[in-house]
Amino acid sequence: MKPYIEYLEIASQAVYMACGLCEEIRKNRAFFAKRKKDTSPVTLADLLSQALIGAYLRKHFPYIPLIAEEDVSDFEMDWPKLREQYPELQKFRLSELLQSTKQIKHSAKEENGFWVLDPIDGTKGFLQNRQYAIALAYVRKGKVLVGVLGCPNLQLEGKRGWIFRALQGQGSFAASLEERLSFSPISTSLATKTSEARYCESWESAHSCQALSHKIAQKLGMKKVIRMDSQCKYGLLAKGEAEVYLRFPLNRNYRENIWDHAAGYVILREAGGKVSDARGKDLDFSHGKTLAANYGIVATGGQIHHEVLKAVREVLD
Repeated sequence: MKPYIEYLEIASQAVYMACGLCEEIRKNRAFFAKRKKDTSPVTLADLLSQALIGAYLRKHFPYIPLIAEEDVSDFEMDWPKLREQYPELQKFRLSELLQSTKQIKHSAKEENGFWVLDPIDGTKGFLQNRQYAIALAYVRKGKVLVGVLGCPNLQLEGKRGWIFRALQGQGSFAASLEERLSFSPISTSLATKTSEARYCESWESAHSCQALSHKIAQKLGMKKVIRMDSQCKYGLLAKGEAEVYLRFPLNRNYRENIWDHAAGYVILREAGGKVSDARGKDLDFSHGKTLAANYGIVATGGQIHHEVLKAVREVLD
């Protein structure tokens, strides 16, 4: 994996810059929120985070496509004014920023792989001063090789704002944003009793079938629930601050988007955790923009994964 160390470093710097930009927008309440076709919100922070990261990646890896969640190129924005207001944007030409706000078509079999980005995962959490994440990953031949997760509002160890990262085969690391990019290794919880496990689920009830998660939790004796927006949940598990993350769609035909899981997936796995779908299958990132071959998400610290999966199957059956 040594050839991908540069990918990890560049991705970490991009996410770090975007964390500062998004926090500045959040503190100034300069949201400029709109509704997308699926009625979910998109904000100025989504747009500028994607533009900043996309431009930075293109400068270093011009031959690697970026698959990002947002396509907000038709928004009427005063870009010169925005570049003046947010210094981080001044590092890039206007054309570079605009290009990064557009979705592009791609193939999961891209020879050089592709970057996948959620510029703000948990936009509702961002709008309501809860948790949100900036999630960036590099995928090649269906495998997530690099993952970086910025969680600017996450509080751990008395510090607010964290960034997690992982390179396949090299472990997972975390740093508080105040420590900039001075990372330390992290690992998952060693808890072996499900009755003592803390489990995470989505804050928004519309994002996951909480009734199903609660039935599984009851079966396993899990009583400590952490409701949280975004992929910050993967960060909690990777750092040993929780043991289980359950996510099941309200519509059985729904399939997860790759940008909602790619970064957290590799970070948790490299920290010693396990991630599968509800059937126990590994997540397959080779089917375009969705996890088309998977249903649901079951993530654990690793020690109790088999037991949790057994309960999931029994409840689903």
